[in-house]
Amino acid sequence: MRRHGLSAGEASRIATDVPRGRRMAEPRLRRAAVDWARELLRREQVRLPRDPRTRRVVVVVLVLWVTTALCLLAFRIASGRGVDVTWVTVAFWFAVGVWVVRRRRNLRRAVELNDEPVSPDGS
Repeated sequence: MRRHGLSAGEASRIATDVPRGRRMAEPRLRRAAVDWARELLRREQVRLPRDPRTRRVVVVVLVLWVTTALCLLAFRIASGRGVDVTWVTVAFWFAVGVWVVRRRRNLRRAVELNDEPVSPDGS
């Protein structure tokens, strides 16, 4: 708010419209929207360990876990034991995945719509 000189109403509008991927009307609000969207994308970025060996281990464990979970789900459905599957959990994680993908897409769209080249005079 302070960096861009926003009022409380303008900050609220930015906080509401940026996650929805909307374009702001005024150039000052567009600059604030781009800063806010980039900050949110930076904060929400998955950070893997810096050490390459540790990073590989983390990635391999995650891939194995997801693969095992999906194979178990497919096996239970194929064997006719789909009732044993906790569908609420499956639906929850599916919804979380969809929400994360849509949110990141909307934040990137907000950057694209509001990012303007700076004019030579710096305004």
